[in-house]
Amino acid sequence: MSTFVERATELTRSALVGVAMSLAQEVGIFRILASSDCPLTSGQVAEAGKLKERYARELLGCLATARLVEVSKSGDEELQYSLEDGASEALNARLGPFLTFPSLLASIFSPVKDCFYKDGPTSVRYTDQVHDILDSISRASAPGVAETFLAKVPDLKIKLDKGIDVIEFGSGRGRLSATLAQQFPNSRFVASEVVPDLVKTNKDRWAHIANLTFSLDDLCSVPEVPNKQYDWVFCCDVIHDLPNPLAALQGIKRMLRQPNGLFSFLDIATSGSPLKDKGSMHVASFYALGTFLCIPESYQRSDSLALGPCSGKHTIAGLATKAGFQVKDVPVEDMTALFICELPK
Repeated sequence: MSTFVERATELTRSALVGVAMSLAQEVGIFRILASSDCPLTSGQVAEAGKLKERYARELLGCLATARLVEVSKSGDEELQYSLEDGASEALNARLGPFLTFPSLLASIFSPVKDCFYKDGPTSVRYTDQVHDILDSISRASAPGVAETFLAKVPDLKIKLDKGIDVIEFGSGRGRLSATLAQQFPNSRFVASEVVPDLVKTNKDRWAHIANLTFSLDDLCSVPEVPNKQYDWVFCCDVIHDLPNPLAALQGIKRMLRQPNGLFSFLDIATSGSPLKDKGSMHVASFYALGTFLCIPESYQRSDSLALGPCSGKHTIAGLATKAGFQVKDVPVEDMTALFICELPK
């Protein structure tokens, strides 16, 4: 059997299990097992989740043979299932929402497929399901992301304690801005989005936070003379999703208050070359997400740059430099970099 056939077969099998794993997450099987103090039979899992036992049994069989759940026999020889130590904590953190990505990609397979053809559409915008998944990930990661900014951006905590004007672009459902606004009540935060429904929802969701407001903005079309300037601008995994990232970065520069305004952002930091990253399933998964999510989101018009998440750290830093920033990149875990962008002195 050729290497291609072996690899393609292995990956297809993994993909099939991945979709099944995503289904298990969405119907609550992992949650049920995580909340139990003892192994459960398929009937007990089905009863707890109000599921049909036969469907639950088949899916548990998949998870068990793939070593995602533990399987053993009870005293009366009935199969019973459980999670290994530590799995519950991981599922309650970022892993749980991440497991739903296979079902998300499956749901947009046909629209993305249509985008490939020259006579097809150019983009598929982020759906509510995408924003829901990203918010679920943010629920677990927002405190850590906030701490990354506070620990690695020089003097940021001191400035926020004192009180400054801050805006986050591409804030999604607003959780990171809300986390920081509650931590630093002397500063004034704006959570900006380009999606009107998100802005409306966020206003209701976070209305109890007095120092957090919301704004509808197209980051790629910042006025030559912005309506307001800020001491700190930040974003997370946004730049590579923009149709015109250079225009956005130039606009951000105009929004910074002279002389010490600061822009910092987190983004994917691969090598930018499939040749260099060959064999890395981690990077391959970013290319897959780029194919289904990032490119369709950013390719909103024919002249879109459509960077994708794997354009490379040097490409992202180069665009920020071209926009007029003095740029320093700081490695962060999970193949991410923090880009600290200062105004020229």
